[in-house]
Amino acid sequence: MITIENETLGYYTLGFLHIKINTDADVSDLNLLIQNENKVFSTFFHEYIHFLQNFTSTNGFYSSTFYTQLIKYLVDKIKNDTNPNIQLPVSLDNNFNQKSKMKLNSIYIGSSGVVCDQVIYKSYKATKEEIEYPQGSQLEVSKYYIDYLNVASREHDTYVFGSIALKEYVAHKIQNKFHKTAHPDIPYLLPELILDKELPQLKNYDDLKILLCDASLMHLHPAQFFFDAIEKIKKNRIFPKNPERFYKFLFERIKFKGELGEFKNENELFNFTAQQILDDSKNIYGSDYHENEANWLLHVINEGRELRIQNPTFILQLVDDDGKFHPNFLEIVQKLGTPFYINNKAEGGYVPPRNLEKNPEQVQIMLAASEVIFNAFSNKACALYDFCSTNYKDKNPTNDHCKTNPFLKLAEPEACSFTQLCKSWGIHEKNYTR
Repeated sequence: MITIENETLGYYTLGFLHIKINTDADVSDLNLLIQNENKVFSTFFHEYIHFLQNFTSTNGFYSSTFYTQLIKYLVDKIKNDTNPNIQLPVSLDNNFNQKSKMKLNSIYIGSSGVVCDQVIYKSYKATKEEIEYPQGSQLEVSKYYIDYLNVASREHDTYVFGSIALKEYVAHKIQNKFHKTAHPDIPYLLPELILDKELPQLKNYDDLKILLCDASLMHLHPAQFFFDAIEKIKKNRIFPKNPERFYKFLFERIKFKGELGEFKNENELFNFTAQQILDDSKNIYGSDYHENEANWLLHVINEGRELRIQNPTFILQLVDDDGKFHPNFLEIVQKLGTPFYINNKAEGGYVPPRNLEKNPEQVQIMLAASEVIFNAFSNKACALYDFCSTNYKDKNPTNDHCKTNPFLKLAEPEACSFTQLCKSWGIHEKNYTR
């Protein structure tokens, strides 16, 4: 239900301000971490890039809105069910176009959870998919398939190309400027394998390849933008070598038309999706009890939006060629802060944005929202169990219900983040059974 990409070393929970680093090392102080655990910090840095992609791109805001809309759908479905007993997992129907949105989102992100160590890229093709809406309307969307040879098995296979591969490639390339880290060809290196074959003239321009992938995330359909850009460069034969001019070149004569409407340029679409997630976030985290947490999220959204508008090629200014962090990266961390991050022991921290008026008291609240979705539609345990066991200063709110059916905790007097959210959404008076 919630896409978590390759999580061998760590992962970022898209839309929910959370980084998990798979280490037992102490990660509470990032300054000490970079001095003493360079490899571990490199993993944090990789996931931090995903955090930036989440809050500085159209795809990031659109993906976050997918989840906020899913929360609103779930709350509406439960509150309007006249039956006092809710059977878990909750079934998904097409009210509010939810099934249609899920199919569309799966095309945009591409294959999820597919990993292949070494491949040889062969070709790509696009097929047309029909997304049907309850009102009888249809949306035709291109779905991009990559044909590749699995070097180990010597067998041909296909991969649906989308935002996952694009984001992982950008994070991989920038991470490796700081600390060399090996990743599987799929999904991390697939965009480069495609570009090196389709556009050999870009082979020695790593920064331009990074920018092409990053710019693709400014479109509702990242894969379509990526392959259209390839064909555009093939046709033109020449392209600007300067990163800023190359970025502008990519968006020349591009149409921004889709299920959200029609937009003049990439920034108008970007601002539209930013406003969507701002409005949804106010709605979901708008209770007085979570005011500081909501303001934190809204602050990060606005800072991320400003960063992209003011400096569209900022992604190239995180690490210098000598492997040292660029002053712009340090300024970005001060402006946006960090997500809530933890290690394998559920210990960690969070760096607040510089100009945030009040720090959130529950930095885990967005992660708790993801757990409500997880447990409503699929899971049977709350992933916050270890965090709550370790970090609650007063009474430990955990018990066996956390591992079997967290919704049973709604009847208990001790309110954890999971139950607080359910109560603020008005879905706590039902009986939940599995």
